[in-house]
Amino acid sequence: MRDRLTTLGTTLLLLAGSICLVACDEPRPRQHPINVHYSQCLSLYEDQARPMDLLLVVDDSIAMAGFQERLAANLPALTAGLRHMVGGMPDLHLGVVTTVLGTGTTPVPGCPQTGHEGRMRTATCAYPVGATYFKDVAPSGCVFTRDVYSTCTSHTCVAENCEHAPGTWLDIDPDTGCPRCRNYEGSLDTVIGCVGEGTVKDCPFSQPLAAMRLALESEHNSGFRREDAKLGIVFITAADDCSAADPRLFAPEDSGLGPRTGFRCFEHGVTCDTGGREPGPRQSCHPPNATDGLLARVETYIAYLQTIIDPQLLMVSAVLGPFDEPDTLMVQLDSQGQAQLAPSCSVDATMSATPGVRLHNFLAAFNGEMDLDQWAKTSICHADYTPALAGLGHRISVTLLPTCFELPLRGCSDPAEAEGLPGDGEPCNDACVPRCFVTEVQQRGLPEETQTNLPHCLEVCVDGPCPGNTDPTLAYADGRPVERDYRLPVEACWTMRDSTLCQYGSTPVVARRADPPPRSFVSFCCELAPEVEQVCDDGVDNSEN
Repeated sequence: MRDRLTTLGTTLLLLAGSICLVACDEPRPRQHPINVHYSQCLSLYEDQARPMDLLLVVDDSIAMAGFQERLAANLPALTAGLRHMVGGMPDLHLGVVTTVLGTGTTPVPGCPQTGHEGRMRTATCAYPVGATYFKDVAPSGCVFTRDVYSTCTSHTCVAENCEHAPGTWLDIDPDTGCPRCRNYEGSLDTVIGCVGEGTVKDCPFSQPLAAMRLALESEHNSGFRREDAKLGIVFITAADDCSAADPRLFAPEDSGLGPRTGFRCFEHGVTCDTGGREPGPRQSCHPPNATDGLLARVETYIAYLQTIIDPQLLMVSAVLGPFDEPDTLMVQLDSQGQAQLAPSCSVDATMSATPGVRLHNFLAAFNGEMDLDQWAKTSICHADYTPALAGLGHRISVTLLPTCFELPLRGCSDPAEAEGLPGDGEPCNDACVPRCFVTEVQQRGLPEETQTNLPHCLEVCVDGPCPGNTDPTLAYADGRPVERDYRLPVEACWTMRDSTLCQYGSTPVVARRADPPPRSFVSFCCELAPEVEQVCDDGVDNSEN
């Protein structure tokens, strides 16, 4: 990028003394109003670190019988997207929790009475050192350089740079040659494929939403959740959610709840146009706003995640039994004459899945329709889970990339000048003051939320804000302070910074005196300049090229 801009700056210098010219691809009649403006709004998360906490919620109920081998074969698709993302692997915490929880004081054949209390599992894999989850993070306190392919060409890291808690040791990634701090043996693909294996319990009650919350809250998994980290959650289940709110859900048949089968999860956790156990179609099915108290409300878990993390930092996907409103569901009788919900997909006589009505409702709270269609929801009966797993990896990658604008910024006419390189010296090009309205939001979504308009760093002087500052002797008159400077005359200001990962070179940056509190975002609404002239005979440089 800098080589390109330096060449461009040199070319522009040859034009010094000439007038600012209007460039057109070719003459064409006026079809647009004069000075057509474009605008784009971006939301910038102020923590530029790259931590990612990834939780896999894997069904181990009887419904998963037959799917285990397929799951283990597909899971490496998730880590492939993380390993090869631009900028390299994020600082990753990876945990796996299963969905069969205890039934309390009520014994149920095939189900444990005592649950795992949210403790993450490592199955038959080599146990991670000092934790229930896997760590794969960059060393601290050393220097390593990458080439354009994210391959490390050199580093100064030693074992002491991996003194993370819980314990990790220095390892070299075979794919990138980069130093990593890990608490497991073998490749991440091997590890994640291994944790997909496990013993299926002969239990009809799968509680993925409850297991998710337990895993995130359990003291057994201390250190897994980091305040500055993005959170990814992947549900992999052949059963719908049956998170119990009352142990009466597991009561014997003579309790008046009918046969103690998985149909109780549907009967007490989903509302349709027709209820009861009689065979026949069910339409307009959805989780009820108020339940009879046996199953927890889905909204409870939606609200929980919204409380612990800003939704913009949260990515949720699922591999599950397909369900799309307004699908018609069918209640039928099994070989014992008991009511059961007909599968929404099947592979053969031994592999089928229950429609995930409650889980679909949960996913829809955090994903738009396009995300649900493209990657956030995949049928567990598919032979390939790549859309959900690699799609989540891509989504994580996007959240960790620099924030870029779709077109050049209006007000930054000379790309060389915009990047601090020699410009062409023309008055119409020498300044880079993007036309942006910038608002900072701190503690977003909480009662303490505040909103503040931020000035451009070019307008910040030693004596405070000074609109129109162009005097280079004043503090930060070049508009490019470092991101943290306790001497900054204001609490915060914004600027644009060079990024080789952005097509048009610049990414928005906020400089401030001190680190902001959690859930701090900055909204940039900026005018953009089209790449080519919109009107060729109006005497105005619309594209500012």
